[in-house]
Amino acid sequence: MRLSKRLIAEAFLLLVATIWGTTFVATKIAFENVSPLLYLALRFGAASLLFPLFFREAFPIPTSLLVSALPLLSWYFAGFALQTIGLNHTTASKSGLITGSYVVFTPILQSVLEKRVPPLGAWIASAMVFVGLAMLTMGDEGFGGEFNFGDFLTLLCGVCYAFYLVELDKLTSQERFAQEPSLLTKLVLLQLSSCAVASLPASFLLETPTLVFSWRLVAVIFYLAFFASVITTVLQTRYQKDTTPSRAAIIFIMEAVISTIFAVAFLGERLSVVAWLGAALMVAGLVVSEKS
Repeated sequence: MRLSKRLIAEAFLLLVATIWGTTFVATKIAFENVSPLLYLALRFGAASLLFPLFFREAFPIPTSLLVSALPLLSWYFAGFALQTIGLNHTTASKSGLITGSYVVFTPILQSVLEKRVPPLGAWIASAMVFVGLAMLTMGDEGFGGEFNFGDFLTLLCGVCYAFYLVELDKLTSQERFAQEPSLLTKLVLLQLSSCAVASLPASFLLETPTLVFSWRLVAVIFYLAFFASVITTVLQTRYQKDTTPSRAAIIFIMEAVISTIFAVAFLGERLSVVAWLGAALMVAGLVVSEKS
């Protein structure tokens, strides 16, 4: 049986979500040696240097692409900055779960900004995922049911990421991307490098930069730069256009489930039975999305 373009794309997006799910634990480990925004500068700076080694067609970047991508780049940086600072004030599992709030905001923004109302199944799936998200987040006092400053920043990250998903869909759906496939590669490099460039001055303005060298930090930064930044951004930029922003958001919510499993396994964070039921409801929401 031949798989459709949409199913192939969504399988790659699920792989992206799985890799993202590991980054919360990895970032928590990195915070032992580096401050949040300086960590972002290192991660995306390394990714920007690695990327052209594998994708020579990334240069030159047309000025017209840079100008048209400015809204996308702004949401990309804002989302990562808010998530990273927020993660320094909350647990890895809660950060992954609250980041997933974009699954609720995305269909609303898609309706408003793109004048494309998602089908009923997408709304039902989003509702299921939202309820599951609430169960995961608030399921247990020991898990940290209180809503703190880090959680608030992470919720804002979810809003930014919803804008990012819709902007990415709008931009990469333009005819010029079909006519000139290398523009996708150039757009990936723009996203990585803009996040690095913005993070460095932000580190000196918004925090006291700290950096303590360790080979463990080097290994974590390489993993996050190559796999969780270069590979995932390439796959998302290439394949998200073959599905809708709402369906992509529901697929990406699996990042929250993966991050929770890793936080429980490697950081000793714990979840209640209610929270695990919430995770199951989120997976069910993904199935409903695939059927719609």
